[in-house]
Amino acid sequence: MSRFRRTAAARTTVSVALGALLAGAGAWSASPSGAAPSAAPSGAAPSVASAAAKPGGPPAVQVSTLMTGLAIPWDLTFTPDGTMLVTERAGRTLARLPDGTIRTVTTAQQDLFVGSESGLMGIVVDPAFATNRQYYTCQAYRGTGTSPIDIRVIRWSLASGATSATRVGNPVISGLPISTGRHGGCRLRFDTTGHLHVGTGDAAVGTNPQNLDSLGGKTLRLNTDGTAPSDNPFFSRGGRAAYVWTYGHRNVQGLALRPGTSQMWNVEHGSTRDDEVNVLSAGANYGWDPVPGYDESVPMTDLTKFPSAIPARWSSGDPTVATSGASFLTGSGWGLWEGALAVAELKNAGVRILMLTEDGRVRAQAQLAALDDSYGRIRTVQTGPGGAIYVTTSNGSNDRVLRVSPTTTPQPYSPGLDVSPSGVSAVVQGTAVTVFVRGTAGHIHYSRQSVPGGPWTPFTTIPGVVASAPSATTWDGNRIDLVARGSNGHLMHTWSTGAGWQPWRDVGGTLTSAPTAAATSVGTVDVVARGPGDALMHRRLVNGTWGSWRSAGGIITSAASLRADRATGRVTATARGRDGYVHDIVLDSTGVVRAWQKMQRHTWSAPAVGAGTAPLLVTRNGQIPVLVTGSSGQALGGDLTGAPAVAQRPDGSWLITGRSLDNALWVYDGRPGKQTWSKVGGILT
Repeated sequence: MSRFRRTAAARTTVSVALGALLAGAGAWSASPSGAAPSAAPSGAAPSVASAAAKPGGPPAVQVSTLMTGLAIPWDLTFTPDGTMLVTERAGRTLARLPDGTIRTVTTAQQDLFVGSESGLMGIVVDPAFATNRQYYTCQAYRGTGTSPIDIRVIRWSLASGATSATRVGNPVISGLPISTGRHGGCRLRFDTTGHLHVGTGDAAVGTNPQNLDSLGGKTLRLNTDGTAPSDNPFFSRGGRAAYVWTYGHRNVQGLALRPGTSQMWNVEHGSTRDDEVNVLSAGANYGWDPVPGYDESVPMTDLTKFPSAIPARWSSGDPTVATSGASFLTGSGWGLWEGALAVAELKNAGVRILMLTEDGRVRAQAQLAALDDSYGRIRTVQTGPGGAIYVTTSNGSNDRVLRVSPTTTPQPYSPGLDVSPSGVSAVVQGTAVTVFVRGTAGHIHYSRQSVPGGPWTPFTTIPGVVASAPSATTWDGNRIDLVARGSNGHLMHTWSTGAGWQPWRDVGGTLTSAPTAAATSVGTVDVVARGPGDALMHRRLVNGTWGSWRSAGGIITSAASLRADRATGRVTATARGRDGYVHDIVLDSTGVVRAWQKMQRHTWSAPAVGAGTAPLLVTRNGQIPVLVTGSSGQALGGDLTGAPAVAQRPDGSWLITGRSLDNALWVYDGRPGKQTWSKVGGILT
């Protein structure tokens, strides 16, 4: 976030339209907090900052043209080998092979209706494409006549080499309403359970959106054989209602599954007063009801008529921007935008980036400058191979498919490099979290929060001087063991059971980074650190006796995090490799259990790993902290200039701590509905 004081007078905000729910990715204070550690202020108000004000700005991108000479390409999808399939509204399907070859896929489209906003529209590859070679399209149907009959979802089988495709069986679903072709939808996406979601339009018929017996103005959820899943919200009603997932929509032109979650988002092309982005909730009403007639002056989400309707997560207000397709940005190259939702805009001729909190609130937004008013109307944004996004224009002639790739690269390796000398450490004891930092005079200080969201105590100083960030662990909920590197490069150790700290003990070794500790059982503490040759060194304390150092190999450029598995007595060390990627290794008392493995994720500092049953990984993209669950990352906003720490409580709540631009300790409250940064204070080295 931008460098400014957290005051009303100096606060900078990004324009977030009516209906957006702002969350605390708030501004970081840039003012020094004094030479000595200080107590935390309580309840500092969050603020939303402009992406343009972020040090380093939005990610650098490269735009490449992959196809030209098209006519309203509507949607695209990728097969597992990287072949891109593209639909044009007039009925043509094209394939771009991994080697760059472009060909027309021969398909039978003699019954396709093309008119107004309808034709050959959404396309998605079957999750089992590798074995069945099937994909699905959503398209308008006229039969043997000239007038439109309905919109339907068709299953296709793609021939080897993508030369042709043939229809498979009956339509997966038919009966989606159509009038002139206006408001035809129609987007297709699969969820995490393998069900197909269909976004439909209301066909500009005012009664359709609130009528559960109409498939118009809805999102639908289907089995791939065309049946309705028995856990659909209106399944027991039977008929068309059995397929309905959500209702009260105007014209759903975008669907996007948020990576690492089961959240399906939709983008709704609105009236003259609002476009919307929504998170879909089974059985929910989204409030569009333009009756009597087709009255487009009513709200897109009418909370007066439908008090329980779901408000949009983002809405454009007036003027509208004509939103269309959307996709989530994945990969650490996107930096500040990792995990954000990219939304295509037709009237606004660009792509809007909605930066989100983990619980799905919009915290900031920006425009993708490389596309802004540069290529005309944008119809579709779809994430593809390598984390790039693939974009279709919709100008009517000489349309294109573009690839937009982030070009950010991590800090390069050099021998002895330590990218995280200013890390912090957090230890959990029940609901309490204690955070340890190193101050400017070389002392370790700590502050404690007893309950989630509660105040932080003033910093307490531990006697003695060390030369690195600390690491703390607990093995019985009472005793805390603390390690750091001494000025002579040796491992230093102290501990406390709450009645004062033991004097620092020099236990030897040759450390070139801060050490990290984790307790594998009562009385047993494992410690890792970077040592000679930038290799990971491992040592174990058992009932007060230290074992010898053992090399686990590798070339690492940061301190390591350490997570203990008390059931097996093993630890997993995670560090930044010489290539800038995150790597991890599994160790036990005898040595290496599983060798180093590379995660496809860059980090600009030592990574942090929580100790929960579903461990959270925190990395940095530049100065931006990123929360990683599985293979998916979510940029949190804010700036860290040191390595982060993450603490996971038994109740599932969590927080992230780190040094910011003002050299003070800041904390991110990860509880749902909170997700804000607040300043604890101090001056960290």
